Formats: sequence, structure tokens, C-alpha cells
Amino acid sequence: MKHINKKTHILASDFDGTITTKQGVIPQSIIDGLQNIQNSNILRVIATGRSLFSFLTIVDKNFPIDYLIFSGGVGVMDWKTKNIIAENHFSKSQTLEIYNTLKSNNFDFMVQYPVPYNHIFYQSSSGNYNSDFEARINYYKTNGITPAKTIPKLASQFVIICNEGTDHFQFVKENFGNFKVTKATSPIDHKSLWIEIFPKHVSKAYGLELLRIKHDIPLENIVAVGNDYYDYDMLEYVKFQNAYVVANAPYELLQRYNIIPSSENEGLANLLNSMNFYR
Repeated sequence: MKHINKKTHILASDFDGTITTKQGVIPQSIIDGLQNIQNSNILRVIATGRSLFSFLTIVDKNFPIDYLIFSGGVGVMDWKTKNIIAENHFSKSQTLEIYNTLKSNNFDFMVQYPVPYNHIFYQSSSGNYNSDFEARINYYKTNGITPAKTIPKLASQFVIICNEGTDHFQFVKENFGNFKVTKATSPIDHKSLWIEIFPKHVSKAYGLELLRIKHDIPLENIVAVGNDYYDYDMLEYVKFQNAYVVANAPYELLQRYNIIPSSENEGLANLLNSMNFYR
């Protein structure tokens, strides 16, 4: 029987802006680097804000990873078997509570359906023009997904898209203290702010903890790489010496974490080479 190394380490990386360039290209050196550690003792994990549907528009089913944490931790997939091993959603009363509050405060937002259909959403507009809000709707339309006509009974998450130059993060965080509230720079226009509301325990770090327990891996053996505020929980979850951001990350993150070259300069490939991951 062929010997398979026991997995004793985890390499977890964000996707957009960490692995991919601004043009959405995955450098071949990173693909090769992930492929080279396939038979090592390292679990290769992508932790992305993208839904499973959106992720599959960028990569094929043979992309060299072991697990996918998608939609910021709403779901976790065993990439080899394509089985979803964890999923999260709001209750019916929580879904209505959040929806009514956002609606009454005139936010532009989407209500995402539960896994595995969380790429489908109901959209609510304030009536004011919001270019990034419209761009997200159009992005999904080009991939055959139009906004749902009804609000889901059990939402997986809410996505608030702030008009360029506006920041409602503090207001949302203060009004939804019982839930998980995160912010990220828009992956579409790279300027607008997206605020996302999740069930309380959901995060990329939560997904990593599930995998750590599943494979009995020490916390100090987990390396995390990110590029934006959305990765904060994941970066704080690992030991400081194992938390990395790419050089084009926001200033606040650059001041706090270890720095590798930007996604444009294939930083993850350099990290794989420099840290002697090949075991």
C-alpha cells in the first residue's frame, strides 16, 4: 500500500488578492507550489469570501488543495470528495430581524440563501445609485444567476455594499452585536466597502478550527496568509509568527503582521519556497 503522510500542518490562504492578481489570474508558480506539497504532511486550505459557485467560476475541480472554506466560513468542503462537511445559517427569526433593520435604515444589501445555494440572493436597494451594488448583481447575471424574488427563510449571510466613500461599519457592528460582523474591500471595484453579517461563530478561523480538530493538528502548526480586513480573524487565530499578509494589504494589517510580496509578485509562491514546506 502506498504510504500517505499524516497531515501535521495546515497552510491556509485567502484567495482574491492573496493568490490571484488584480486581474483574477492565478500565477502558475503558486499552482506548482501547491501541487508540489500534495504528498507532504501539509493540508492545503483556501479560505475565501467567495461562494462555492463563485469559486468554481475561477478554478477547476482539480485545483491542488485539500479543503475549501467558502463564503467566509459559512461552509467547509472536502475538496477531494466535494462533500460539504460543515454549513451555517441564521434562524428564521434572526433572518427577519436583520432584514427589517437593514431595510428600515436604507442600506443596499443582499440576503444570501443557505448552503449549498448561498450564491443565490435576494437583493434590497435603497433606491440610490450604487455602482458596486449593481456590479455584483450583473456579475452573477453574467453567470446565469438572477436575484431571487423572495427572501430566504434561513439566510446564510447578509452582504451590505456601501456606496463609494461611505463607511457604515461601526453602525452595523453596534446594531448587530449578537452576530458576526466583518468588513472587506470590494473584490469588484477594489474601492467600495462590503460589510457582511454572519451567524455569531462563523469566520474563516472557525473553519480552520474545525479542520484543526478533525486532523488533530496543533495550533502552532497552522500558517495563515491574507490580504484584507476580511482575513483578520484568521490571522489572529494563528500564532503571530505564522500570520502573513501580502505587501499590498491595507496599512493597518501591514503594521500588525509579517509581510510577503504582493499577489502581483507571487508572494505565496515565495513563502512556500522560503519556509521549507516541502516535507
